[in-house]
This record gives sequence, C-alpha cells and structure tokens, in this order.
Amino acid sequence: MSIFDKIKKRFRFDVPKEYRAMHKDGLLDMGKLKKCLYLSDTDWFDPEQILDFEKTNDIMSDDFIPFADNASSDVWCWNRKWATKGEPLVAFCPHDDTRGKIFAPDFVSCVYRLMVEEMAHTHLVERVVMHSRELPKLFKRYAGSLSKYLKPEWTKTLKSLSDKPVREVYENEYGFLTDAEVKKILKRDIGYKRQGEEVKLFDP
Repeated sequence: MSIFDKIKKRFRFDVPKEYRAMHKDGLLDMGKLKKCLYLSDTDWFDPEQILDFEKTNDIMSDDFIPFADNASSDVWCWNRKWATKGEPLVAFCPHDDTRGKIFAPDFVSCVYRLMVEEMAHTHLVERVVMHSRELPKLFKRYAGSLSKYLKPEWTKTLKSLSDKPVREVYENEYGFLTDAEVKKILKRDIGYKRQGEEVKLFDP
C-alpha cells in the first residue's frame, strides 16, 4: 500500500495530484535545500507527516487535513468536504482558536499566494542565501520550478517581481513589493470571493 493509499484510508481523502507531483519533484521536501520551496514561516509536510499528524488544536474537525505548518503550530489544511471545481479548498487553521479562514480555492493557488506574500516579507537571508542581493536569483529559481504547475501569467508575475529592487523592510527582513501590492496582485490573479472568510474548525 502506497503512502497516499494509507492517507486515503485514514482520512477518506485523496491528496491532490499537484501536491503529489510537487513533492516528487522535491519542491516540498524540506531535506532538499537546492530544490525545496523554502519560505520564511511555512514548513511543508511530507506524506508521512500528513499520515501521522496529531492535532495541535483538539477541537479541529477531522475534515481538515494539514499539509504545512508555521512556527506557531498553525496549519494550512485541505478540507475534504469543501471543494471548488473538484479541488479541495485550503484553510488556514490557528492552533489556539475555534475559527480559521479560507486561504485559497485550491493547493496551487495556495502555493502561489504564499510565494507572493513571501516576496513582500522574506527572512531567507542567512537561512537560504547569504546576502539580500541573492534573493532575486532565488525567487527566479522558485518561479522556474513552479512554472509547470502555475498558470503562465502567474509564473510571469513571479519572475517580474524578482526584477524589482530588494528593500530592507525591517532588520533582516526584505521585500520586493508592499502589502498593498500583494493585495492587488492576489485579488487580480486569484480573486476568490470566499478568500478570508471565517470558518468553524469544529463539527457543529
């Protein structure tokens, strides 16, 4: 039985094909520095972590299946009951609240949103690259690695953002764009009406 069959057996949920392909390509493998999409505060789960996940929020419904977390143990999850065009919605689920928020309409849109937001507030200097001048090359690599999964215009956007001047936002935090620009880009490119909508994390 494959690891994805085991996940399906436990959660009654098919992991989206895009996650499977990205993981196979090494983009979500935190052990592969030269391939992984390292972000400042998003750690991707490998399939074994998804299978073995134990809730950090005891009230969270079993309908939420996590695929990444942050330093606070908040998680990004698929929801097996919610879907748009056959793809499970992605919700952001805090570890200490009864409500989360819809983050993206599908996994690929989630990855794109995380990338755009990372480019406004990145802490990857001295973690993935040694100097801020190396950030454009890093994000161009990310965009190239994602090009087979993203819409062509999304890849073009990420590459063009990498050409913008890097500015220091705070100490050891850098960005290519402002929060207002992030909001504008996400509204233009994803434009999902339910994005940001509050959702209950528990079964009624």
